Amino acid sequence: MKKYFVYFYHLVEKAGGKCLPCVVDVRDEEQVTKAFETAAKKFGGIDILINNASAISLTDTPSTTMKRYDLMHSINARGSYLWYRIITLENVS
Repeated sequence: MKKYFVYFYHLVEKAGGKCLPCVVDVRDEEQVTKAFETAAKKFGGIDILINNASAISLTDTPSTTMKRYDLMHSINARGSYLWYRIITLENVS
């Protein structure tokens, strides 16, 4: 995964942009908060967030366990909500 971060980092920088690739467990509020604070400090705020975290199970409903369902929704729904909540709280205060 790290090689992809390095590759895209260089693409963005070469195009004149700035970025801060982060590996974060989006289910972990402390990790998300730390990543936000690091980015806000580096850039003076956040204008764009690209959250590409997701989880999927290519199984039918009867074959999808509740543990798998909970994992998918803790990443896909809760994780996305957490990022945007932290950014909104920071921009409101």
